[in-house]
Amino acid sequence: MKKNLFFVLLLCSVLQGTSQTPAEFKSPTDRYRPKPLWFWNNTTVTRKGIDTQLKALKEQAGYGGVSILPFGAKFGPKYLSPEYFDLYEYTAGKAEALGMQLSLYDEYGFPSGSGGAIGGDDIPRFLNRYPSLAMKRLDKIEEEVDGGTVYHKPASAAGKLMSVVAMDTATKERIDLTDKITEGVIVWKVPEGRWKIMQFVCVNDGDPNMDYLSKDAARAYVTMTHEQYYKRFPQYFGTTITETFFDEPTLYRAKGRVWTPSFNDEYRARYGSSPALYYPALWYDIGPETEAARNALFTLRSDLYAEAYPLTISRWSAAHGALATGHQDNEEVENPVGTSGDLMKCFRYLDIPGIDKIG
Repeated sequence: MKKNLFFVLLLCSVLQGTSQTPAEFKSPTDRYRPKPLWFWNNTTVTRKGIDTQLKALKEQAGYGGVSILPFGAKFGPKYLSPEYFDLYEYTAGKAEALGMQLSLYDEYGFPSGSGGAIGGDDIPRFLNRYPSLAMKRLDKIEEEVDGGTVYHKPASAAGKLMSVVAMDTATKERIDLTDKITEGVIVWKVPEGRWKIMQFVCVNDGDPNMDYLSKDAARAYVTMTHEQYYKRFPQYFGTTITETFFDEPTLYRAKGRVWTPSFNDEYRARYGSSPALYYPALWYDIGPETEAARNALFTLRSDLYAEAYPLTISRWSAAHGALATGHQDNEEVENPVGTSGDLMKCFRYLDIPGIDKIG
């Protein structure tokens, strides 16, 4: 491991439910010291390099632990391979001997959720293994028609049809056309006026990351990553491996229209009604209900986002003797609804809410 390829990004952890003595505050013990992101950066990592750098991190830099972050196309050994886990277990043993702790980073590169496709070796491990659970996008297909005719067009088969709505362009009256679909075809006698007919479809985006709104996707990702570490060296969890850390999931991907096929079902289960007539508000002014419609849809999206990966990670971590921490991208945006959901909701499930501060 070449020294000039070693970088750190500080991750400072605040221990919950503990207190320090004045002496510990003046000269902190290891448990209170920062744990940097230890980039295994674009090079072949060796036991000799680990011995040298981990000892220096402890004795020269004064860190209390590290969070290993594999990075770069030339990183070796291959991510999630037996050789990779052997090296990670070796590092855990060395950390234990030095009295240091590890924070389990969940990705190869970042953001968390793809398994190496971004900032790694370009292999979309999650997408390859769980294609149905990868990121989805909400698309709109529309056309305008005049009244007095019969609208006869096929419903989109590009993905899961979430809603079909006709809206009078002048009065903003909206009509749910879901019950006008027969054998995949929309048939509707158009009333007088000029009408915008809109289909809203949840489609595969092609982004290699997991569906950030799906608990099933979150559980699958944990199976692919976290569980593999625990299966191989459970003896270090709760003692040496004391935290988990995720990095930069966000909702600005998929053209800013991250969605999930189960959205309507979740909406009905929580609110007892259908969101079908609210979908146009994501693109247009629909009249007096515009703000309420957007609030309802974005509130649920924020809840689903928070309850998928952050909550899944938190529960897994607690069950394996670790605290859950991490951060998401775009924390600095004044109104994060469109890109990060609701920061407080996202962080409410973490033991140690994080924030990225670089520079």
